[in-house]
Amino acid sequence: MKQNILAIHAKSVDFKQSEKDGGDHIKGTSLSYLLTDVVAGKNEKGYAPAKAFLTDKAEKGIETVPGIYEAEFSVTMKDGKPSMKLESISFVTEVTLGV
Repeated sequence: MKQNILAIHAKSVDFKQSEKDGGDHIKGTSLSYLLTDVVAGKNEKGYAPAKAFLTDKAEKGIETVPGIYEAEFSVTMKDGKPSMKLESISFVTEVTLGV
């Protein structure tokens, strides 16, 4: 499933977990973003913030933050509810907030 998102923060990480946590090498980018669909529910309004971890390969699409990106999601069922996982992104346009 494809959908545009607004990337609002990106942080690259590159470290090795402790042996207690498995000792895996973790490399990629933690991405905070807003879905562009406005939430209009009983208890919420506005844009729903979300966070994803992109592997080293998938993070190559991050050019400018904040920015609009076309996102490719995979959708699975988790506990009887649909769950979206961000798989890849492609830069669309830069966004300037404020000034």
